[in-house]
Amino acid sequence: MTHWVPGGNMTDTTETPICPECQKNDRIYKVSQIYMESLTVFNKKEDHPILSALFKDKDDNVELPSPYSHDFMRMFAPPSGKNEMIRALHPDLIVGFFTAAILFLLYSAYDQQRSIILPSMIVLVPAYVLYFIFRKGAIKKYKDNVADSKGEVVSVEQAIAIWMKLYFCARDGVVIEPETGKILPLDEMKRYLLRGK
Repeated sequence: MTHWVPGGNMTDTTETPICPECQKNDRIYKVSQIYMESLTVFNKKEDHPILSALFKDKDDNVELPSPYSHDFMRMFAPPSGKNEMIRALHPDLIVGFFTAAILFLLYSAYDQQRSIILPSMIVLVPAYVLYFIFRKGAIKKYKDNVADSKGEVVSVEQAIAIWMKLYFCARDGVVIEPETGKILPLDEMKRYLLRGK
């Protein structure tokens, strides 16, 4: 018995794990290969043997969205980090930019609106005093955020390494991790991969 891989090549199913649910491996496909084919599903010049095989059997115990939908692609997509990765800025750098902008504005207003200089200083001096009081805590929070960001990258890289080894049983709709023998529903795959975060 044979098993499709991207590019139309065939490999022996002896390397394909047996599903613990149905005790078969004729409807098992690599999650990463399903995802890669889903990226090219609109390219009519390429063959999509895995996608064709996924939807050929109407007796499967799982209903998948259309392979032409974004929902299908997202189901098999590799894990990613936070939706928005924001680069942390050092608090002193932010205060430095703010100070430069204020000095420029005060310098520009010096000749025409000298009356605003004193009120501005009355507001700014306490603000700087408060910053220096809470500076230590702000810097600690900054360092914690930087450390978390590095941990995020490492965690995602580890999760992707596991994702590359996962298989999907089209008959039972479960994801299989061959190294541990663990099975889980497809919709819980990403939560499982990023469980250490």
